[in-house]
Amino acid sequence: MTTSRVRKLPATDDVELGYYHVSSQLLARAFVANGYPVEWLNKNTFIADVRGHDVGFSVTRGPCVSTFASHVTTRKDFTHTFLARAGLEVANGRAFPADKHARARAYAEKLGWPVVVKPSHGSAGRGITLEVRAETFEDAWASATERDGSVMVESYFPGAEARFVVVGDRCVAAAGKRPPSVVGDGTSTLAELVEAKNALRRSNPLYEKRPIKLTEARIEALARRGFPLDHVLATNV
Repeated sequence: MTTSRVRKLPATDDVELGYYHVSSQLLARAFVANGYPVEWLNKNTFIADVRGHDVGFSVTRGPCVSTFASHVTTRKDFTHTFLARAGLEVANGRAFPADKHARARAYAEKLGWPVVVKPSHGSAGRGITLEVRAETFEDAWASATERDGSVMVESYFPGAEARFVVVGDRCVAAAGKRPPSVVGDGTSTLAELVEAKNALRRSNPLYEKRPIKLTEARIEALARRGFPLDHVLATNV
């Protein structure tokens, strides 16, 4: 009889940030810093020994997050329904199959421009286009359907965006989310500043796979505000 040996993965502090999933590794580092040993199962998943009890995490999802909750929160159409049922105010909107483009556009016109177009299933803001207008709807729709066969169309509301961490029934942390931005140097065009910012992001393990993308919707929005891609921003603007 032969026995197989499971390859032991490196300890959390023995590797650079980014060797494991960045969010997982930051969480594991916090456990280690507080005296709780950690063992990695794969690049996303680890077990922390908390006073003799094994507590597992997959990325940032721990044992208190049910499979059902994980499923609902990655489906924006489901989340929309659950929040509304809980009595919270939600934006007017609905989901459309990817082959119902004309119906979705008619619905957007009924809501009134601008709108938000996003894949029904997904995370980390991928495929989402804000402040979509009639002339940018096609590009926004294409971006959303690249990631999912169902697309949400909602009313757009300007304002601050934030993400919240809730443990039990208590909010323990919040993080503000800022839209992509660059700072002028008086000589570089807007397009060159974006490329320089992306080069900087490539050196960060969290953002290296999340470059600023100059989509048609963003290019149109910038031009509408007087900032075409060949515009040279003044220093510190």
